[in-house]
Amino acid sequence: MGDYNYYLGGEDGKVYVYSGDYVSDDGQPINCTYVTKQLDFVDQHSQYNNKFKTIYKVKLLFYDLSSNEVTAVHVSTDGGATWTSQQSTIGSGNSIPCSENYWFIKTADNFMFKIVHSSDDKSILWNGLEIDFLPRGDYFEVS
Repeated sequence: MGDYNYYLGGEDGKVYVYSGDYVSDDGQPINCTYVTKQLDFVDQHSQYNNKFKTIYKVKLLFYDLSSNEVTAVHVSTDGGATWTSQQSTIGSGNSIPCSENYWFIKTADNFMFKIVHSSDDKSILWNGLEIDFLPRGDYFEVS
């Protein structure tokens, strides 16, 4: 009991054993990216179906494993074709749960979010995103 491994899937289709001891790929940075599906927040706020929403803040929740981690949060309103980005240096390495706010003003009916971090000497653990938005008027397409 207690003898187990975590496994990760690579872009090449292979499965790899996860080890926290590895922070680079033979000295090359490991690129970490997380992209959400398209979100309209209706699963939690059904009253905002077919409404515009304005994003103001994206809070990244993370576990503070290393100091001076450069991490970017991106927001897309067109299905990931284009992205608006905010970047900051986070972490002090004190091994506690933390958060960092990224500020945007983006209005749409659907959004995608992306977190990006690349490092060859540090570890990071993302725990989640909290999105602050305000509902707006009825959604309509402009052609």
